[in-house]
Parts: sequence; C-alpha cells; structure tokens
Amino acid sequence: MSSSNSTPVAGQCQLTQEQVETKRLKILSESEQLWQFLEEQKPLLLARLEELDKEIEKRRDENIAKLLEELSCLNDMISELEGKCQQPASEFLQAVDEGIDHRSQDGVEDGGYFVQVSQCSSVWEHVDNE
Repeated sequence: MSSSNSTPVAGQCQLTQEQVETKRLKILSESEQLWQFLEEQKPLLLARLEELDKEIEKRRDENIAKLLEELSCLNDMISELEGKCQQPASEFLQAVDEGIDHRSQDGVEDGGYFVQVSQCSSVWEHVDNE
C-alpha cells in the first residue's frame, strides 16, 4: 500500500523538478540574450559618448575664444578711457561734449554720459541674455 501512495508523489516531484529545470534554462537563455544585447550596445554607446565629448570640447573652445576676444575688447576700452582720463580736463570735457553732440544728432539721448561701446556690443548682448 505504501508503495502505491509514494508513486503519485514521486511523479509530482519529478514533474515539478522538470518545470524548475525548464524555467531555469529559460532564465539562463534570456539573461544570455540580454548580455549579448548589452555587449552589442556597448561600442555604440561609447562611440556616442566620444562624439558628445568632442562636441562639448569644441563648444568650450569656441566660448573661450569668444570670451578672450571680448576681454581684449574691454581691455582696449579701459585703456582708451584711462588715456582720456589722463588728458587735461578741458580736452577730456571737449571729447565728451563732442560725443554727446554726435549722439544727439543721431537722436540718442544719454543723460550727459557718453561711452563708446559699439566695439563690444556682443558682451552686453550676452550679459542681457543671461
């Protein structure tokens, strides 16, 4: 009697063991497929990352060049203004007055102050856009 009771249980254990093995093999197969997919994607993603690094470096270099150009322009303006400040007061005021007259003829009112900034207008545009 006990042998007839153990046969169905042994059959169920065998079936369960086969199901576990089937699932294990399926999981192994899927994980290998995922690993292969990742291995295929790796060089593509690394190449894209390299492209992005080059683009960032290019933009950085362009920005540095632009800022150096604007810095040079501002230094020139500072030197020019320092030179004008060294002039005798009458010459300095005459230059300022001529600048105001010139701007007034162009229809620009500046409240009595005149500074030539047309050379570096991109600096001010950049600051305004920030």
